[in-house]
Amino acid sequence: MLRGWATLYPNICRLESLGPSYEGRWIYGLKISDDPQTEDPSEPEMLIYGVMHGREWSGGEMVRYAVDTLLRNYATDPVLRDWIDRHQLWAFPLMNVDGYSYDYPAQRLWRKNRQPFDGVIGTDPNRN
Repeated sequence: MLRGWATLYPNICRLESLGPSYEGRWIYGLKISDDPQTEDPSEPEMLIYGVMHGREWSGGEMVRYAVDTLLRNYATDPVLRDWIDRHQLWAFPLMNVDGYSYDYPAQRLWRKNRQPFDGVIGTDPNRN
């Protein structure tokens, strides 16, 4: 989906990656801006992300919905166009790729990632 958007909207969208997770899965996202190939220090930046905890599946859907809304309406909605033209948005629907892959679809209610920490498997990505 992210690659598709980057292909459909190359003038305002670029595929990004934070690199691999502990288990080697890539963490992908998008940069949305009026010039996504350029870092503009004069434009405020914003980050939205989902699925920080493996079991919070709906978080990724919310990020994808926001991205889809922005990209689809950029050409026709002057308010959204103005906002995108004046900001740099980074959107990562799935931050905890290892925890999500472990939890989904088995529904283990796994919160953490899969990186060992202090003798146990899993670190809470926004606490430890």
